Parts: sequence; C-alpha cells; structure tokens
Amino acid sequence: MHKLIIGITGVSIVLILNVLSETTTLLDDLYISTNLDDILSKQFKFYIYDLPSSMNEDIVNYAVQNYGLKNCMSLRNNGMGDELLSIGENNEISVRNTDQFALEVIIHHKLLKSSYRTLDPDSADIFYVPGYVGTHCIFFNKYYFTSLSDQLIMNLTEFLLSQKYFTEGKPHFSTISKIHREMCSEFCPYLQYTIAQNMTFLSIEREVTPSDNLFMKTAAQSINVVPYPSFIHWVPGNMTNNSLPIPSLDQRDVFIFLPAGLMCQNEFRCKIMEQFKHKTNKSYEEYKNKTLPTEMVFFEVAQCDEETERNLVLWMHRSVFCLQPPGDSPTRKSFYDSIMSGCIPVTFGNHSLQYAFSKYFDFSKFSVSIPVDIASNDKGILNFLKDIDMKTLKRLHSNLLHIMKYMQYSISSDDKTEEPDDAMKFILAELADKLIPKT
Repeated sequence: MHKLIIGITGVSIVLILNVLSETTTLLDDLYISTNLDDILSKQFKFYIYDLPSSMNEDIVNYAVQNYGLKNCMSLRNNGMGDELLSIGENNEISVRNTDQFALEVIIHHKLLKSSYRTLDPDSADIFYVPGYVGTHCIFFNKYYFTSLSDQLIMNLTEFLLSQKYFTEGKPHFSTISKIHREMCSEFCPYLQYTIAQNMTFLSIEREVTPSDNLFMKTAAQSINVVPYPSFIHWVPGNMTNNSLPIPSLDQRDVFIFLPAGLMCQNEFRCKIMEQFKHKTNKSYEEYKNKTLPTEMVFFEVAQCDEETERNLVLWMHRSVFCLQPPGDSPTRKSFYDSIMSGCIPVTFGNHSLQYAFSKYFDFSKFSVSIPVDIASNDKGILNFLKDIDMKTLKRLHSNLLHIMKYMQYSISSDDKTEEPDDAMKFILAELADKLIPKT
C-alpha cells in the first residue's frame, strides 16, 4: 500500500464540502430537484431476501479463488478491491483496484449496512433481490453463446415465485453489474426473463435511444442509472468536518488529460487521440521531472495493472479537464474517477447520455460538453476549453467539489449501521420516489 499526504497548510488546501442540509445559492443552482430530504424523510424500509449462497456468495468466492492473484475483476473486500493508495493525513481517501463491474457486490453490502433496512418483510415498503446474475455472466458466460447463467436465473425465478411479496406485486429492485444491453444478450439473457419485467434495476448504464436489437426491445426497461464503481472512495470514519484533501485549481498544471488505452475503439475516439502529441505511461512525478509539456497529456492505460491505476488517480489530481470520449459504450467509469479527483469531466455532443442522478443534478454546472464537429478538428478541443473564462472555470470546479461525495461508494465501517451519505443517498431517494406510492 502507498500513501500520499496532501498537507493542510502552505500551497495545499483542504476543501470543505457542504452537505445537502447546508443549502446555499450555489447548491440551489446546482440541484435540479430540492425534495431529496423530503423523500428520505418518509423513513421507508426495504427488506433484503436471504437467497441461497449459490446465487451470490458462491459466485464471489469462485471469482476470488480463480482471479485472486490478478488485478482484473477483483471482488475482494465486499467488491471494493484491495487498497492501492491512501490520500490525506488521516487517510480520508482510499484508492482501490475496484472493478467497474463490481456493482452487484458493492450495492448488496451497502444495503446490508443501511439504516433503511428492515428484518421484518411485513413492514417493508420495497424488496431487494441480491442475485449476482451479472457477476455470474462475467465469470461463466464470457466465451459462450449459450448462457450458462440460465439455470441460475431459473432458480431465482423459482425462488421469487414462491415469495408472496413478489407474487402480490410488491415493489422489487435488484442490481445488474453489466450495462443494460449486455444483460439481455445471448451471453446474459437475464432481462428477457419474466421476473425481470417486474423489477427495477440499478445499473451503470441505460440505453436511451430506441434500438433495432430485438433483445433490447423485449427486455426489462425499468433501469435506474447509478455511478460506476470508481477507484476512489471516501473513508467517513477518518474524516473530520466533512473535509477532503483535494488539490485546488492553481495546483493543477495539466490543462487537458486523456486516460485511455492505445486501441482506437471508434473513429471519433481516434480523432481525439490524434490531437495529443505527448503520450506517457509514467507517473506524474516522473513525467514532470523530464520537464515535458503539460498542456495536453495522453496517459496510456494498461488494463489490470495496479501501478497504472495508482498513477491514473494522481494524474487526475493534477489535471483541470479530463476527457471522456465514448469507447465500447457511451458512458465511462473514468467519468466518475475524474469527478472524484476534482478534474472537470469533458463529454462530447451526445446530450442523450444518461449519467447517474440526472434527475437531481444539472450536469452542465460541473462538466463540459464539446460538440462533436468541433472536437473532431485538430486543436478543436484545446481551443474550445481555452475559451472558457476563469470565472466559469472556478464555478465548474467548485460545483464538482460539492457533488463528488454522491458519485462514489464510501468504505463502510464493519460494525456500524450507515445513514446514506454517499451515492446510496440518491439511489434510495430515486427508488423511494419511483416505487413507493405517493400519498
């Protein structure tokens, strides 16, 4: 484990982050909806089914045993992965090799610790189904066109149909680790099953445009988008006054930062990559020691490499803008990594993109969108971002700091019940607003 300390004095600062109850003009402007606390004040309760271990725990144990010596797809430590780096004098930030598809494991663990959980199903308003179907598909179905997870889904179907709360039509929700369209494919047909039509799912991505894909047309569509699991997590037990060691704007000497693999996954992504003349796989400190230009830096991301993940976060801590071009799917885990690093995320032209909690946040207040035709031109990105005035830049960065805590999954204390004060606060609010009848 590595540790980075960013001091409280001198040129470094600790930024104080407001909570929702400390409403300011800035936050009123940033939040689209202000009824979050009203929703949560209902004190609704959810019940977690005690499924057979073959539907969740055994899948994780298989993954850990077979991938335990590799950094890829690590599900250790309740899905959070192993710590790579701690930041701050009190270790307020934990950087971990958290896999982007660890959502099912993380959400289940967070819900088990939640103050909104009830052990009495008769008193529950909504019901959680902790079946790790997506995780099963990742580890068992990767190279098969015939799904090996069908039996798991059929067993889950049998279980739910034996539960009176499900057959009576009580609101149910679950989590899917992979993106929406991949959970209704021939590799993983979960959302094609009847039980899925009667549940709401938490997912890292939702299809937002009509699809010609027959699988998508007939799949379950009740999807709530939640944050991808970031590498970066807060440690509430180590924090005082809700403060974090995040570099200020004047400490960020990298103007535009692009973390990406060298493979061009689409033509537009290639055009963006071509605008970067300086590429590196070195750490920020190594790069700086060579006095190389920092106006635009391309960081070569090597998958499943712990050193890369450590360096990536420290690069983002020193960058003003972090580009988020589409890859295999429109949204990226890196979008949330950049938010958690205080690096303003830059997306490109697709206003139909749906990131987490768009019902509550005005994303234009803490991120930048560049039209595709401008971004495709040589120096188009650089010129566009240089035209942003300092007042706007400071406001974007300040807003980013206000919302970052709600875009991550904090490290839970083993022996304490949690009041939701990270991504779970908005996840529960959306579920309550969607599934609990209005009175």
